[in-house]
Amino acid sequence: PVPEDVLDKILAREQEPMVVVPLSGFLRHGRLPRSSDGLQRPLEPGDVVAFVSHRWWDAENQQPDNAKAHKYGILCRGLQELTSQLGAGQEKESLVIWLDFACIDQDDDAKRDRGIASLVSYAARSHFLLIPVFPSHESVMKFVKEIGR
Repeated sequence: PVPEDVLDKILAREQEPMVVVPLSGFLRHGRLPRSSDGLQRPLEPGDVVAFVSHRWWDAENQQPDNAKAHKYGILCRGLQELTSQLGAGQEKESLVIWLDFACIDQDDDAKRDRGIASLVSYAARSHFLLIPVFPSHESVMKFVKEIGR
């Protein structure tokens, strides 16, 4: 765990309040939600945050996922596995997702910049880290190699 005084300093640098997407809304959406879809809500006490760290798979078209929604499917499977690991307790009911495309304003440049500047505090508030890797042997092996360093 991060020492309380260090955590306080990290959270004090947050420039844009953290918002999250409830698990149920994420799973029903059918694709990675965009900030303009309006699925996010402010972070609440008791929320259990799954922070998604990822590369945009279709950066050329400014989209975080490919046309077949592979990343969304990977995340849904990972989140369902996480909820099964959490069991039926309060943590499972409180699971929310933080994903940049959904939780950082994509239309307002000033809000987007403040959100990007707040990434470290958002990560510090999170309980789990999900990193979807493109489903190819080469990218999985590259990921495994990077983690092994």
